[in-house]
Amino acid sequence: MAENIVALIEDTKVSYYEYVVKIEDGCTRIVAALKADQLAEGLRGIVDLSEGLSWLIEAETLLKGQSLHINSPISSVVPLFEKINVAIEATNYNEVISLIEDELKPLFKNAADWQFEEVIS
Repeated sequence: MAENIVALIEDTKVSYYEYVVKIEDGCTRIVAALKADQLAEGLRGIVDLSEGLSWLIEAETLLKGQSLHINSPISSVVPLFEKINVAIEATNYNEVISLIEDELKPLFKNAADWQFEEVIS
């Protein structure tokens, strides 16, 4: 049983690392689509990104329960996505572009350096 948990934790960490390094490029693709007036593609990208970020938050929370911590800015994404949603509802795509390009994307610039560390209580 303990081996299964260790394997699950390792798989989760690997998946986390593999996904988080793709976010910066994903933001670039979303912005490019929105700037090219390819709204369906850009909005689909935002939905996919939102789901992925939700998974990252969930993974961090679950791994924290296993005494693993990662120093990431993921928690600041939630209020930022609220702003993005407000801008989408207002069909203010220039604001959406600005929020993604200037605020969201930079949060993941050093994502390749993020590592989970065991917290000893």
